[in-house]
Amino acid sequence: MPDQQKYTNKLSGKNILIIGGTSGIGFAVAEASLEFGAHITLASSRPSRLSHALSRLQTAYPSASSRISTHAVDLANEKTLEANLTALLDTVTHHAAPAHKLDHIVYTAGDTLPHQSLAATDFDVAKQGGVVRFFGPLLLGKHAPRYMNAGPASSVVLTMGVAAEKPIVGTSGFAVVGGLQMLCRNLALENAP
Repeated sequence: MPDQQKYTNKLSGKNILIIGGTSGIGFAVAEASLEFGAHITLASSRPSRLSHALSRLQTAYPSASSRISTHAVDLANEKTLEANLTALLDTVTHHAAPAHKLDHIVYTAGDTLPHQSLAATDFDVAKQGGVVRFFGPLLLGKHAPRYMNAGPASSVVLTMGVAAEKPIVGTSGFAVVGGLQMLCRNLALENAP
């Protein structure tokens, strides 16, 4: 009699979008998702990193090559952020076609934040610090439900660094990123199935 598969088959055949999936936690999520049989799309702002990540995944999981796709997306420009995010979702889901809706979205995207004194921080610099790390997840939460299979088996996972729990000198201007914790709770309430 074969072993039971209580947990390892939960992602089999599922559609997963990993935004910021070319390294670190996002890449590990991509690897695990492939191992469990999911179809994944990696999204990143850097085509060269997407190409490298795709190559690594195809080498490690040659039989899963048909279940991997990539998409370049710029989430750092506040003027095009929402349009770029919805274009990504449209493309990945073939305009929310039922057979292509997402089951899970994992958002690990981040950008380099300059460390500078609070005295040197102005509004524009602080706002830019939150574009990818706060406003991107906010707008993702706004649009994701339209592109996802509704129900308790679907999820949106948002990640952030340690700075909200352990402040770092020179990052006060980017404290908006700590608001991601509250945003997660609010999105769970507002987007409940």
